[in-house]
Amino acid sequence: MVNNSWGSGGRSRAYLDVLQYGTGKGVIYVFAAGNSYRSGNRPSYPVSYSTLLPGVIGVGASSNDNRRAGFSNAGPYVTVVAPGAAILSTVPVPQNPDDPYAFLQGTSMAAPHVTGVVALLLSAKPSATPEAIRQALEQGANAKRTAQAAKPDYAAGGSTGTASWTPRPAWISCWANSTWFA
Repeated sequence: MVNNSWGSGGRSRAYLDVLQYGTGKGVIYVFAAGNSYRSGNRPSYPVSYSTLLPGVIGVGASSNDNRRAGFSNAGPYVTVVAPGAAILSTVPVPQNPDDPYAFLQGTSMAAPHVTGVVALLLSAKPSATPEAIRQALEQGANAKRTAQAAKPDYAAGGSTGTASWTPRPAWISCWANSTWFA
């Protein structure tokens, strides 16, 4: 599995080829979805390949009140959401000489949460395919299992039109799916 916190605006056949090859070999790619939300969010790559490849997982960020963080990209390429605001993280000493820790925000803070869940799922079922891992994440955050309105475009403040959706951190739901670990 690979945790990724980078992206660009344009598609690349080379990126797609690498991701197809890797997922074909069982590699799971977790990508931060990006931090430039605006209405009509344009796709960001390579995270948008999550709509084509089951081994690519796009991660959006939730805020402290468990809603979409205002900066978090949204769209069909966001597979799951994880905490991404006010996350205690290490920082380079030149940035904060008196303390190597600071509270940061971004989908780059959210993606490692999901990567950790992927690692735990793989530790329980080492032979699981990238598609099975993705399905476990999606089903764990699925509206039918969580009794929450569906996404993909979860809105800031938790509302999408008249429906309300509160993102459920992936690890909570995945652990609740006892059939995965049976």
